[in-house]
Amino acid sequence: MHQPSSPPTSTALSRRHVLQGAGALGAGLAAPAVLANTDAFPKGPVRIIVTFAPGGATDTVGRLLADKLSKTMGITFIVENKPGAAGMIGTEQVAKATPDGQTFGLVLSGVVYTNPYIYTKVPYVVERDLALVYKVLNSSGIFTVHPSLPVNNFKELVALVKANPDKYSFGSFGQGSTPHMLCEYLRKTQNMRMNHVPYKGEAPMVQDLLANQVQIGYGSVAVQKQHIELGKLRAVGTVTPQRLEAMPDLPTLQEQGFPDEAFRMPSWFAIIAPKGVPKPLQDRLARELSKVMAMPDVKESITKMGYAAVSDSSPDKLMAEYREWAPKWKNLAELSGAKIDQ
Repeated sequence: MHQPSSPPTSTALSRRHVLQGAGALGAGLAAPAVLANTDAFPKGPVRIIVTFAPGGATDTVGRLLADKLSKTMGITFIVENKPGAAGMIGTEQVAKATPDGQTFGLVLSGVVYTNPYIYTKVPYVVERDLALVYKVLNSSGIFTVHPSLPVNNFKELVALVKANPDKYSFGSFGQGSTPHMLCEYLRKTQNMRMNHVPYKGEAPMVQDLLANQVQIGYGSVAVQKQHIELGKLRAVGTVTPQRLEAMPDLPTLQEQGFPDEAFRMPSWFAIIAPKGVPKPLQDRLARELSKVMAMPDVKESITKMGYAAVSDSSPDKLMAEYREWAPKWKNLAELSGAKIDQ
């Protein structure tokens, strides 16, 4: 006849709990090591948070990358626009996201180069909260004006604004953005007294520039070229070391007698991630982005936008570049005198 087994003693229970607890602890300790050594993306869509409004150059590039990565990696990449505060709203969301490989951001260089030195309250610290994954392109900007202004180049624009203080308005992507900093720099170094009007992205700024709500703007070839070709805007100069391939007839500011380093500082679009995303996963995404940026159709699209595609970036290269140029951008921010209490 079967005899029921005796109930476990308290000693046996304690021993079992200790062993189970040790096993669980061991698994818990091992989990981060496994995560840290994998380049596998988690299941589910991967978000690319674009830190500016729909319709602008950043949004266009973000959607191009999402489409190509979805096809090449067999993973769904989606774009979420989180504009505002010169890219800080979206960047904060990236910084606070779980570092599991499901959230990345597409930002302009000003997010890391200028915001920390212009804003009194920045919701992230670059090297503490963010991983810089891949520089997708080198960007450039052009100064444009409403065609009602009687100027054909940047030198004439400077003279016009100086002769008419506080008459004209300058539109930017937002408080603390690179265009805003250039506006403040021109005010200080060229005595150009302009009214600064910040927007939540390039697209709404250009709409008001077309409507003559602001008379001067600074933005991308991608968004403004079609309006320039139709005569609805007039380009007066580009902030690049050499003329743009997409607009070879547009002279640089340096050619027009403005050799300031402020008009030659590098700027770019880059993919970032929350700090703590496994390095192998960052490296894998960088390799995939390198392939995408080398595609002939992608390079052609980027060139037409007035940018230069980058097919040899990496997390290590981008971090090294950031550390080289951040002090120089800090100096420029201080020289411009731009400061925002927010």
